[in-house]
Amino acid sequence: MKRIWICIFILILEIVDVSCAVKRDDSLKTRVCEQTSSFDLCISIIDSDPNATTADIKGLALIMVTAVPPYVQNALSLTNSVIKTTTDATLKKKLFVCAKSFVPLLNSVLPQAAQAVNQKRFKNASDSIFYADKVIEDCNSQFFTPTQSPIIEKTSLAHGVLNVAEDILKQILTS
Repeated sequence: MKRIWICIFILILEIVDVSCAVKRDDSLKTRVCEQTSSFDLCISIIDSDPNATTADIKGLALIMVTAVPPYVQNALSLTNSVIKTTTDATLKKKLFVCAKSFVPLLNSVLPQAAQAVNQKRFKNASDSIFYADKVIEDCNSQFFTPTQSPIIEKTSLAHGVLNVAEDILKQILTS
């Protein structure tokens, strides 16, 4: 009988420990995301990754950095699509500059940022993310107003994710 009570006690401790771990993870995620430029975007991306429940802040940074390339790829795909369909030579030229600048981000800069996070070289990762964000901003700045850019929706999403990744990396660098 005594063994049963001991087993029950251990089981209860395990359940409490697991529930506390989940609360800790949610608390960390919330604390980290509250210190970013877009809480909702941060939470949405982190929640979509199954590794988030056990991640520390460095793991959350990796989740966010590795979430960036699909957003840049979507911007590039739309850019290429508009280049193929537009008859406006000036627009085509501006979009070609954007497309040409997005390719190195996908092939080199963003993979290097993820690798830097994996290797705990957070300053290098932050520099890469900052550079990628600058490239996106430079593309957007070619258009006098956002409404003149047929890709603004996609580049704005990429810009938002880059900002959140940068914010998380800054938290690591200042802690």
